[in-house]
Amino acid sequence: ISLPTWVSAFSAVIGTALLAYDGNSLDLNVGDLWSIAAAAASAMFILRLESASAAVSNSAALNAACLWFVAGVSLIWSAQRNQLNAES
Repeated sequence: ISLPTWVSAFSAVIGTALLAYDGNSLDLNVGDLWSIAAAAASAMFILRLESASAAVSNSAALNAACLWFVAGVSLIWSAQRNQLNAES
């Protein structure tokens, strides 16, 4: 992994920490940990998509497939969650 990638990752973590800092304490709560985990997952997705797009001749189609997959899974998850909320 190149130096600019590490610098970018470090600055992203620092930025997330600054957003999570409430001005009173340096304690982390569950929401802060979820923010850091989401940033890490997004970064890993970008890195994996970069290597996958190099192996595919039509990177726009790959990006569209990723978009539709995430949209479909999100729709299923949302519908299932609404069903559970309606039952309770």
